Amino acid sequence: MLDFVQGGVSKLRSIGLIVIAAFTAFTLTVVLSDNAGVSATDWVFALTSVAGAAVVWFLAIDRTLRRPAGNSQAAVGLACGILGVLAIPLIFSAFSGLFGAGALLLGMEAKRRAALGQGRPRMAQWAVVLGGIELGMFGVIWLTIALTV
Repeated sequence: MLDFVQGGVSKLRSIGLIVIAAFTAFTLTVVLSDNAGVSATDWVFALTSVAGAAVVWFLAIDRTLRRPAGNSQAAVGLACGILGVLAIPLIFSAFSGLFGAGALLLGMEAKRRAALGQGRPRMAQWAVVLGGIELGMFGVIWLTIALTV
């Protein structure tokens, strides 16, 4: 497994950039798929969504993964998993991919720490499960939108 505390920070930043790039690509796919044309409001929506995704990733998920002690990753991962499920009907479906990736990574790190005796193994497992489901749902939604364009 990837240890985010010991030398995995550069890999974590790379993963974060990949997730933000996928989020941006999905957002642009949705904005550009509108047959009525693209307005200034659409671009503002796209830019604020991407900026919000970057803030969520680098201030919440990235920081939590790099904490050297404890197992707060399990709780934050589960929260990301729940937010990702709620994001599909309430916010914007691209956030399900963002929160799903965060839940999966946080859950994997929490499982590693739980195996070392730092607690919360069930919470970590639920974060991994929800993250995987959300990433799968995100892929299906993206594929559906891409095929209808």
